[in-house]
Amino acid sequence: MAAICLLGGTTGCAAVAGQGTVAAGVTPTAVTTATTAPQAAAPTTITQTHTYTATVAPEAEDPASDPTTGADTTTGTATDTDLYRDTAAAVTFTEGFWNDTFNGWDVTWHGPSQWAGNGFNDSAARDLPGAQWWTEGPRCADERADEDNAFYCSTGVVAWDHALMEPGYEAYGHSFVYVVVAHEWAHAAQQRFIEDGEAPAVLEQQELQADCLAGTTIAGAVELGYVELEIGDTERLTATLEAMGDETSWRTSDDHGSAQERVSWFTTGYNGGIEACLGNA
Repeated sequence: MAAICLLGGTTGCAAVAGQGTVAAGVTPTAVTTATTAPQAAAPTTITQTHTYTATVAPEAEDPASDPTTGADTTTGTATDTDLYRDTAAAVTFTEGFWNDTFNGWDVTWHGPSQWAGNGFNDSAARDLPGAQWWTEGPRCADERADEDNAFYCSTGVVAWDHALMEPGYEAYGHSFVYVVVAHEWAHAAQQRFIEDGEAPAVLEQQELQADCLAGTTIAGAVELGYVELEIGDTERLTATLEAMGDETSWRTSDDHGSAQERVSWFTTGYNGGIEACLGNA
């Protein structure tokens, strides 16, 4: 059992086990051109890998919150209503997209479950008096989730830290949570491809491929009528990925790619559809 985390450059998440060959063109030069992912041998397991290092506005100090209700456990007042609502909406349209996609292949889709019912834990509240069980955060293969992070565990669980989601939401709006949720579900899809005997579809660049599949998910959900994008959303989607880029370009399976690479792979999936993201047998 292992997990795929969101943040590059952090500790506490294992590298991908069983590397595939590197897909060609891992340093794209044009973010508006969709290209099909080339043939690659796939990893045999999905392991805990980081995905998001977001440079966003500093998070203001906030009292402990109950991720299952959005209630402030210190004052009892409702907090983060929009964040929780938009995250739930992202889960709904992302799950809808993958369910429809797998049904189109005559395969039943089983999506991941969400930690604490809605995916949220709150690392900032772990040491506060009266902290509740969900502040500890989920574990995968006995590893506790990193702070300021989000991940998919191969046991079929997704989770995200309030300390990641709140400042990202404040900086980029619902586009931020759309990317985070779609990216994590993409890791669930990668795991499913492997389990269903389609491992060559999964590239060694799992994190960049998850960005590509996230682009496909959002565009597909719009096309299917699950969600409507507002004016400026596409710019905020790419701005979110730019904020999450590594300082260096992709070199190994531990890397997540530069801002340019992440935007390029996302755009490839958004414009080109799922086939543009997958390796070939």
